Amino acid sequence: MNNVLPNNPKCDICQHIPSHAEVEILHTSERLPKEVDQLEIIGGNHADSTLGQLRKCPKCGTYYLWFHDHDSESGTGYGYTDEGIERILPDQALECVDANLKQIQTFKRKEAYKEETDRLVKEREAIEVYGQA
Repeated sequence: MNNVLPNNPKCDICQHIPSHAEVEILHTSERLPKEVDQLEIIGGNHADSTLGQLRKCPKCGTYYLWFHDHDSESGTGYGYTDEGIERILPDQALECVDANLKQIQTFKRKEAYKEETDRLVKEREAIEVYGQA
């Protein structure tokens, strides 16, 4: 597997996405680049920044972790909504897949996550064989 992230990806999607970015979207006009919305959602828990939602560029196969975190401060403060994106290596994507598959196994209604589980398993197999799908 390639263990080096490109500093300046040549892909016409990835070249607009920084290697790491976080924005607070509730109280500011900051947003992640619109190209983030073009990334394919593989699966994962976007609200858990330790797991993240695994996304992949449909053009070049670069992996990203995306998260969306909203906290209302239990009504005691203004709260916040953060979004973030981070470019990751295939071995990190594999760790994300495994962690999310493990989390799904703890859910009472696992069958509700069948499509996501199938996507995660397919991606896991592709990473193990090719380094990326």
